[in-house]
Order: sequence, then C-alpha cells, then structure tokens
Amino acid sequence: MLKIFSVCYNTPIFVKYQYLLLKKFLKNDFKYIIYDNTCTNINDGKIFKSKEDLENRKLLETICNELVIDIVRIPEEIYSVLMPTNTLYYPNYDVSTRAGSSISFACDDIIKKSTNEDIIFLIDSDMFLIKELNFDYLGDFDIFGIPQNREHINYFTNQLFIFRLNNISKDNIKYINFYPRNIDNIDIDCGADLHFLKQNQPNLKYKNFKNFLFGNEFNLLKSQKSNKDFFEYLNNDLSIVRKTHRQDIGYHGELYNGIFFHFRAGSNWREGMKYSERTINLFSFLEKILY
Repeated sequence: MLKIFSVCYNTPIFVKYQYLLLKKFLKNDFKYIIYDNTCTNINDGKIFKSKEDLENRKLLETICNELVIDIVRIPEEIYSVLMPTNTLYYPNYDVSTRAGSSISFACDDIIKKSTNEDIIFLIDSDMFLIKELNFDYLGDFDIFGIPQNREHINYFTNQLFIFRLNNISKDNIKYINFYPRNIDNIDIDCGADLHFLKQNQPNLKYKNFKNFLFGNEFNLLKSQKSNKDFFEYLNNDLSIVRKTHRQDIGYHGELYNGIFFHFRAGSNWREGMKYSERTINLFSFLEKILY
C-alpha cells in the first residue's frame, strides 16, 4: 500500500488542497494521513494553546472529517523532553527542531504501522502535486528524495521523501528521522541522520528529485512556460515577494520533476513576505487546476 503522510502546523487549509490534488492527479491507490501539530507551541517551557492554535485545530478536524482523512494528534509530551540529537535544546527551540521532532514522531508512528510491502511517502505541508503521476514513472527505488548537502555531509530534506522498508536493515531504520543535528561540527537541518543511512547502506537504490525551478535564478524550463496558469501564478508571486525583498530576487518556489510544486515558507516561518497575498494567489492557481 502507498501511505502518504504530512504534518500540519498552522495551515489546515493546505491539507484540503494537498489531498484533493493527490486524488485528482495520482493514478495509484493511496492512504493519506495527517499528523496534527497545531497546538504544540511553548511559552515559558509549557505548552501554550493560543486562540489561533485552537482555531487551527478545529478547522483541521473539520476538513479531515469532511474529506474522510485519517488524523493522528502528535502528543504534547514529546515537546517537554530534550531532543535526542541535541540535549541542549527542547523540540520547540526553533523552526527546524519543531518540524524535525514532529516529522520524526510521524515517521516512527507510520513505520510501526507498516509492512515491508508498503511504500511510505512524506510530503511537506506546502507541497502540491500539479500534474498526473503514476508511481511506475518513478521506477525501481528504495529511497527517493530531495538531496541536500552541507560540506561533506549528504542527506535528504523533508519536503519530499519516499521509501520502501524491505531493503533497509533493521539497524538502520532508526536513521529515518528528521531531527536536525550537528555532525563533524557542522550544523545540519532536518534529515541529518539520513547521512548515516547513506553511509551504512550505500548499495540501496537512491534516486533524487530534480528542481526544475531555481528560486534564485530566472530559470524556468521552456516546457513549463507552456503552462499558462502556472506561469501566471509564478509571476504574480514574484511581484508580491519583491514588495518586501530585493528587486532582483528570483521565483520563490520549487518545482520537482515538473510535477510537485513547493510553495515554500508555507507556515509563514519566513515573516515579512506578504504571506496573505501569496496564499490568495496560490489558492487561485490551485483552484484553476483542480476544477
């Protein structure tokens, strides 16, 4: 079975679009699971549920009930203990530690509930399938992800990560987590431990997603320019982002293998980017390709 999971932080409306786009464009049967991380902010070392957090949780539950989506609530307790990869910090120390801790809980949970025959697919909350996909297109693989490196440390990011359990040794399953950590005095973002998986099992079939849209350059493949709605969305987004950033900044997004679009900073962790204007523009585009 293909199991797709994502973690919802503060944008439950993204769940609706992500799921409906998967239903429209993915040509394989799948099970979709959302991990609820809406109410895990910390204030003075204690879980603090703001009015906005509670509203997000209620909206997430409403969307999941309406669309019959499985939802798993991430336990608040995991945020009150020090991180296993860095005992100086609690899991809500910053954006990376919160995301990494949440995704790692979800990975551990879904692995425990899966068999070697399952394909497990982590998708970031602001990643959207915008063209048809049949998993046969991906070919034979054990790990399919977005490669990242910091100096000599090679790992995968948490935006898109697909894996099969059958060829990963029991000793190395523990490395499928997304905690940030320091390796060889180098600070590594979410997915650091995947470096050890690659190191210990170099003969696994690793495949990489390729970004067709380079965020810091004006470099959109010609084949994508034929998609009028997408190109219009990109140019509108670029105009919005430039209101608060350099005038020479490039497209603020990523397009993997021409089919998965990453909005970037979907939880608004990068403040000051005209977030509401960007999301209105995004939803307008997604509505066009959905209906």
